[in-house]
Amino acid sequence: GLRVSELVEVKVGHLDLDRLMLHVPGFDKNKRTTFFSKHLKESLIKQAGAKNTSQYLFPSERGSTLTTRAVAKFFKKALIASGLKKLATPHSLRQSFVNLMLNQDTDPVALQNTLDLRALNSLPSPNSKKAA
Repeated sequence: GLRVSELVEVKVGHLDLDRLMLHVPGFDKNKRTTFFSKHLKESLIKQAGAKNTSQYLFPSERGSTLTTRAVAKFFKKALIASGLKKLATPHSLRQSFVNLMLNQDTDPVALQNTLDLRALNSLPSPNSKKAA
């Protein structure tokens, strides 16, 4: 459920691997905490490697922050390599995550806080839920 602009700012020290949490600097420098799955934990450990806590988790080749445009290019290459015919963007994945959580009866207010959504009306209405 991260925005690309948040993803590129994540540093190794933002990870709490024991509690499966990520401390994310959000919009307007508001910090929030979100969660990740046990399945993602091993990949994050590999990605963090021997980096120190102040280093970016997903650095550019120069070790600085990736640009959001670079992430979009990586995403497009991965989408093509996957063979999926459906158009997708990082934002559409975020929206799909919101829909999945709402379909699993997640509390909308908790979801709003976890994803740093500005307003509850930015969530899909219950009538727009799709059958899984």
